[in-house]
Parts: sequence; structure tokens; C-alpha cells
Amino acid sequence: MSNYEKEASIRPLIFDGSNFVYWKVRITAYLQSLGTEVWDIVETGYTFPSTTPTDMVGDEPQKWIIIWAHSTS
Repeated sequence: MSNYEKEASIRPLIFDGSNFVYWKVRITAYLQSLGTEVWDIVETGYTFPSTTPTDMVGDEPQKWIIIWAHSTS
């Protein structure tokens, strides 16, 4: 098994109702390892953007979806 396969198989523990303190430490470390943006959302909650991105106004979102769909197939 390569190092990539080992890293890709790391998953957080699922809380089964027992040993909460151990699970809390593990899930906190896991979420912090995903990046500061993820941990900030955990601590403060997610806030939706207040404005529409200026690069996608009008019919442009549909155009980008079509372009993306063609590029991935």
C-alpha cells in the first residue's frame, strides 16, 4: 500500500455514544487538520456571502455550468 492510499483512508471516528471525551479530542484534531477555514466554521458558524460574485452575473452561471460539464466528460 502506497503512502497516498494510507493518507486517503484516514477518516474521522464516528461517535457511537460512548467515550465522548476521546471522540471530541479526535474529531477536533481531524477538523483542524482540514484547515483553518473549516475550524473557523465550526467555532463561529457558516455565514452565507452577502453579495453575488461579480464574475457571474445574468446568464453567465449557466454558461459556466455548460463549459464545466463539457470539460469533465
